[in-house]
Amino acid sequence: MKKNLLFILVASFIGFTSCTKTEDASIMKYENSGFISGTIKGLSADSVSLNENFKFTSIIKNDYLNKYSNTVSSVTINVGETLYPAYKFNISRMIDGVGSMNFTFYTFDNSSQVLTGLFYNNIASFNLSYYKELGNGTVLNYNVNQSNLQGNSLSVAIMFPEFNYNEKTGLVSGTYSIGVSKKTTIVGSFSTTVYKIKN
Repeated sequence: MKKNLLFILVASFIGFTSCTKTEDASIMKYENSGFISGTIKGLSADSVSLNENFKFTSIIKNDYLNKYSNTVSSVTINVGETLYPAYKFNISRMIDGVGSMNFTFYTFDNSSQVLTGLFYNNIASFNLSYYKELGNGTVLNYNVNQSNLQGNSLSVAIMFPEFNYNEKTGLVSGTYSIGVSKKTTIVGSFSTTVYKIKN
């Protein structure tokens, strides 16, 4: 009787732990389509020499805010006293434990040119977080956004030399260049499908 009871208890425990592991594994489901990639060259705020390549490919698809974080919406932009129809884009990608990058930027609805510092209320913005073990118990923790830009006017600090938006498929792609400081740049490319927000 004791042996049977012990077997039941052990079997129940194994079943319980297996179920728990399965549930834990399903908490975060990632969708790997599209990317934001780039190269950081120059110096960090602590004067660490940087020559780092990154490529973020994931979004968390079972989290509402993350799944629908890649979007395009119709807005209006005020230039002088005239309102113009435009698009507002939000794109982002991440890799758990490595970092993430996101952009917010605008285009006129009939243009493939991203608006930058000429339209100060609608300037492109970004955020980059990047982590890497350097050895000897040290970690590179590189975080930068548009508020950290130095040595450049905002009109030239964030540029998008190439940009394409396919309204039928939702595919957004292009290249970017960010002058973080006179000694540090981030250049790269992106490609993702965006959800069109209906207001």
